[in-house]
Amino acid sequence: MSKDAAWNRHGMELIRASRAHIELFVLRCFHSKLENLRASPSSCPKPALLQLERLASLYALTAIESPTSGGSVHFFEDGYISSRQLADTRLCIDQLLTLLLPDAVTLTDAWDFPDGTLQSALGCYDGNVYERMMQWVKQLPINRQATSQGDVDRLGYEQSIKPILMAARL
Repeated sequence: MSKDAAWNRHGMELIRASRAHIELFVLRCFHSKLENLRASPSSCPKPALLQLERLASLYALTAIESPTSGGSVHFFEDGYISSRQLADTRLCIDQLLTLLLPDAVTLTDAWDFPDGTLQSALGCYDGNVYERMMQWVKQLPINRQATSQGDVDRLGYEQSIKPILMAARL
């Protein structure tokens, strides 16, 4: 078959294979760094090392289980994992997430993304989630327009909310 036909026929498999290769590469690098940290205990406190090990496990397990990676389907189809093992994998992921939760903010902040880059009212450093959400909502065009009309979007109310209220009364 021609080169173009081969690319068209096997393109999705090539994408999956390249993604699997990258996931394996990242995991190997992660484990290599963890081994270096374990070899010099003074370079990383034990609690931090434990959380990094949990992150590595979470990364590996989600690479297998995640529907976006296609991993679980292929592991299952090729006989590398049973449905029971897949269920255990999901349980392990949930347990790891629970163990990582107390340090989630610290682990996220370690990336040092500026608040403006994240564009998230929830993830801002100052913790003013509700104030920021209200500020952002007030800036939406529909709410700026409503402000000029006495804080009511009359058309939106008439078309969407009023019919629901009327139906509930009946």
